[in-house]
Amino acid sequence: NSVIGLVYIVAILLGLLGAYTSAFTKRVGVRRSFALFCVLAAVSCLILGSTPFVLPSVISVLLLRLSNTLFQPLLADLQNRQITSRNRATALSVCGMLVDGIAIGTNLVFGALSDWNLSSAFYFGSAICIVGLLLFWIWLKKGYGALSHDAIGS
Repeated sequence: NSVIGLVYIVAILLGLLGAYTSAFTKRVGVRRSFALFCVLAAVSCLILGSTPFVLPSVISVLLLRLSNTLFQPLLADLQNRQITSRNRATALSVCGMLVDGIAIGTNLVFGALSDWNLSSAFYFGSAICIVGLLLFWIWLKKGYGALSHDAIGS
């Protein structure tokens, strides 16, 4: 029980690292940060889907927590920079609704897959991360994501 408590404390502390996303992204760059967070999550899901061992599983869960913690502020910043409409609040709300709708759909798939086979749910999570990264690269290549600078929050 004390080990579970320690892992929980580490997970909570990792959740506080979101405040450092800006500094990290300024140092590494938006594109590399986005790629790192997606790849880190994808690899963690692959490990969770394929290992029966506790230590790699715990480390993978903690890495997922870290990746999500650092990714969320970056995603919010990218959305805020992309929307230039006069009706900014409305556009951000619509974007949020679309993201929530996609999340509902993927959560249903995760649930169905985990009922069938837990490993398949983790592999699906990995695939979602890779698809997200590919869509980000396409977005950048088409010029929709032309970043005037490669740092967050400047």
